[in-house]
Amino acid sequence: MFDFTVITTSYNSELTIEETLKSVLNQKEISFEYIIIDGVSTDNTLNIVKYYKDTFKHISFKIISEKDRGVYDAMNKGIDMAKGKVIAILNSDDLFAYDTVLKDIFLLYSQGYDIIYSDLLLKDFKLKNIVRNWKVKKFPSSGFKNGWHPAHPSFFMSKNSYDLVKGFNLTYTISADFDLMLRSFLSKKLKHVYFEKYTTIMRLGGMSNNSILNIIKGNIQVLRSLKNNGFNFVYTYPFKRFWLKIFQYKIK
Repeated sequence: MFDFTVITTSYNSELTIEETLKSVLNQKEISFEYIIIDGVSTDNTLNIVKYYKDTFKHISFKIISEKDRGVYDAMNKGIDMAKGKVIAILNSDDLFAYDTVLKDIFLLYSQGYDIIYSDLLLKDFKLKNIVRNWKVKKFPSSGFKNGWHPAHPSFFMSKNSYDLVKGFNLTYTISADFDLMLRSFLSKKLKHVYFEKYTTIMRLGGMSNNSILNIIKGNIQVLRSLKNNGFNFVYTYPFKRFWLKIFQYKIK
């Protein structure tokens, strides 16, 4: 068994995946496997991935390219395959912020934590300018219902914990990451800790915020997840969430 499994899902990601690969494969002082779940890309994505697999032969590197039911289905496939004690999910347009992220996260896991969540930098497409500074902060007493939630790209959880919460619920096509984190934090069996450091850099333009329609659809799914997990009268949630976010953005 490895200390860590890193999972990257991809589809036609030739413009960004090389930086993602480098940030993973350059991780130091930790044993890990790397799993790429590709949705049958038609561009140069797979050629780039195969080049790096051949370059980093000392790392367990698996590539699966097949049709899936969306990004969360691909993530579930990677989780099912994972042989690491802790799992990181890194999108094909994101990257780790420094080269000992996995080592630092595993140290906290070794102290008895099941969930480690940390801070996130959102940058423009060329990764030159910071657009949003997401300081997640510690889990508040009010929990998720008042707009707080971790950043999924900088959220790490043990393999056993993913098995316990049964992965991503595919009925949430945009907000399954929110739903999974909510269910994980609600579980009394899982111990979580805030790591106050930027571990991940995310490019602007993710699935949940790339259009007004997706923003609306994502918020509807978030409300459904909250209701399905026992929260009532949460229809002001999107406004609370927006209020927390607005101060994290850098206005030029």
